Amino acid sequence: MVNGNQRQKAIDWLNSRSRNFAEGVAILEASGFKPGVVRRLKSIDEGEGARLHLVENIRQYVRFFGCEVEDTDAELGVIDGQQPEELGQEDEKKGLTLDELGMKVEAGEMDAPAGAGRAIIEYARMYREREMAHRKMAKVAEGNDDEHVAERRTLSDAIDRLTTRMEKLYPLVSGFLDEGTIPEDDAVEAVLADEEPKDAAAVVEETEAPDFEELSKEELQKQLKSARTKILRKSNLLEYQQETKGDVPNPLPDCPKRVKYETEIAALKKDVERLQYAIARKG
Repeated sequence: MVNGNQRQKAIDWLNSRSRNFAEGVAILEASGFKPGVVRRLKSIDEGEGARLHLVENIRQYVRFFGCEVEDTDAELGVIDGQQPEELGQEDEKKGLTLDELGMKVEAGEMDAPAGAGRAIIEYARMYREREMAHRKMAKVAEGNDDEHVAERRTLSDAIDRLTTRMEKLYPLVSGFLDEGTIPEDDAVEAVLADEEPKDAAAVVEETEAPDFEELSKEELQKQLKSARTKILRKSNLLEYQQETKGDVPNPLPDCPKRVKYETEIAALKKDVERLQYAIARKG
């Protein structure tokens, strides 16, 4: 049961300058709000990412007090209070987060059947988009003027949409990792096609382009490799209607999906250029 006696403490913590991590976790734990998320926060190392999740979940406790809220933080791997610490039983997957696993599958460093691979890659992509939205949210001033309220609402809506889609993808991903069940391509596409008129990725991109300057040279090089792999796979989808090069061309006809892939490729090429400049500035 959620304890309302902690609500004022949570508000005071949000308004404090220090936002002490341990104190925030203690308040959230005493509140009874999202116990699975609290357990996860207590088990991971304190860092910028953990702080962002703590702030966001305390804000949710304050904002949604009295409402029924799922014990979920998809980025932390908590779905309905459950915390899969290891993804599957194969040695190569042990200890990997879904984000790390998605990057390995996307880079071709780990094999996965087509439907499962797509689900894992898309889940990881949404994870990173949500993380970007969380970082942007943390930088928004606490003021209640129209501009800041609107900015927080835009980011909050993006986070909610991404979370909803991640929760729909998660059973397909976990079914493969835990039980070896390979999802049908149509099942994955059905989740990915279930978008709002303006998808969350576009909202985040409009609000803040990725700040590559904050990343290390090694991280930038990983991002560059990932972007180039995405371009190759999406180009193959245009030319062969599959992510790998086919024996003979089988071009995707003019349709909304073709426009979508072409738009994504154009955006990725801009990212490649920005990443190359960022790497060059690192020396």
